[in-house]
This record gives sequence, C-alpha cells and structure tokens, in this order.
Amino acid sequence: MKIVLDTFAWVEYFTNPKRGKIVEDYLAANEIFTPEIVLIELSCKAAREGWDFDKCLNFIKAKSSIVSFSETLIKNVGGIYIKLKEKSPNISLADAIIYTTTMLCGAMILTGDKHFKGLEKVLFLE
Repeated sequence: MKIVLDTFAWVEYFTNPKRGKIVEDYLAANEIFTPEIVLIELSCKAAREGWDFDKCLNFIKAKSSIVSFSETLIKNVGGIYIKLKEKSPNISLADAIIYTTTMLCGAMILTGDKHFKGLEKVLFLE
C-alpha cells in the first residue's frame, strides 16, 4: 500500500514509543512518501525543541520517497484546500498540501492530526 506520512506521524515516530511502533509497522510493510512541506515543519519543530534534525532527515530519506512541489500539486492544492476548509475550517495550507500530495500519489495518509479526522484516504493514529 502507498502511505503518506504527515508531520504528526513522523513526530510520533521520533518521540512517542507507543505510537512510534505503529508508524514503524507501516514503514516496514508499505511504500512510504513524505511531502517536502513535512520536512519544513519538522525542521521548525526540531529547531524549537532541540532535536538532531540531520539525523531525522537522513532516516526519513532512507525510509521514504520525498515528494517535491510539482506544477500538478500547485495547480490542484487550491481547489482541494477550499473543499477541505468546508469540512475542517481550521485546516492549514500545509495540511492541504499534504492531503493533495496524498491524492496525487494515489495513497493513504497516516496521521493523528484532528484536522484530517473523517476525511477519506486517512489512516488515523489513535
């Protein structure tokens, strides 16, 4: 199965042994994708909390395919963002980019972010 890991999932992997094990199981058995925006969010969190971001980044690059911003993503994210805002008014543009990446990859998203709850193509960490 194709799985997009969002920022929430990667943070859980690196910081929460219980949920991290769930994420690890997905890493072992699926084709994993990480959107560039997730790396940017993780870089900010690492700087704020004193993580070794280089170590995390190297691991993510070894375990997943990094999905760059593409013209197709750029063209589609606006419409998807508007539709997502109708269902989840507080969803961020970054979340919309991650969700759009998920749709364009033909994947499921692994997350625990409450903004994705109830959307299709979501595997929710609980």
